[in-house]
Amino acid sequence: MKLITIKAYILKEFMELYRTRLIVMVYLLPSMIVLLFGYGIRMDVTHARILILDNDQSKFSQVLTSKFEHSKYFNAKVLHVSEKEALRSIKQAKTDAVLIIPSSFEKRLLHAQKSEIGIFVDASFPTRATTIEGYIKGTVLDGVSEVAQRSGLSAKGLIVLNQRTLFNQAMRDEDAIVPGLIGLVLLVAPAILAALLIVKEKERGTIFNFYASPLSKGEFLLAKLFPAFLLHSVNIFILFLLAVYLFDVPFRGSFMLYWLSSELYILISLSIGMLISKYLIKNKTKKRTEIAYA
Repeated sequence: MKLITIKAYILKEFMELYRTRLIVMVYLLPSMIVLLFGYGIRMDVTHARILILDNDQSKFSQVLTSKFEHSKYFNAKVLHVSEKEALRSIKQAKTDAVLIIPSSFEKRLLHAQKSEIGIFVDASFPTRATTIEGYIKGTVLDGVSEVAQRSGLSAKGLIVLNQRTLFNQAMRDEDAIVPGLIGLVLLVAPAILAALLIVKEKERGTIFNFYASPLSKGEFLLAKLFPAFLLHSVNIFILFLLAVYLFDVPFRGSFMLYWLSSELYILISLSIGMLISKYLIKNKTKKRTEIAYA
């Protein structure tokens, strides 16, 4: 293996990347993807507009209503309107959910009888609707439990939820989305750069300089891909710092394992880019041959 010749071609590739400003894309594109999607994608729901119809007007119903008014997940309004008007507000996109407290709410609870509470949720966006419905059920359960304790009712028959999340305990979107974005960026960005490096040489015709050089195919690929591999290896640390210090994503485990697996991931991505570039070159050559014979 001609190390001096390979080193010269590697330096040439670095100079070419700097001259064509592709080196800016190497670092700008991955960072922008993580920043934009990390801040832009939100799966949780806060300040959902909920309209409460309190038909009972009792102490117990007021306790339940206050639970919604003091929750960060809801912007609660208590109005004395008909059910038809409340449902019309959902159709007009003025309200996300309607909660209807029946007139016999307190009375039935005091007699330990089953009481039904009406919940209507705007399901135009199913994922958001499911989240809002879960928040409402949790808030109602919390309110009913507090009402039972205040009134001295027997705890027998009350629903108690003991739950614990084993991943993403804070239920933050960033903790789930940003790590996935890092994997996506390290898969796509190196593949794009690898494909561009080969296709660019073919388009300009400078690839014939490599054909005329004493380099073998393996040495040529090493000289072309080593700069891309080295540049994107730096991205591993940049994306890690953005995730941990900017998005406050907790890191658990071995950093060495993360680094080595990311390097392997970049090698696979570069291989995919090489495969894409070969397909593009072969397809374009075939089209030119067809045009020439036509």
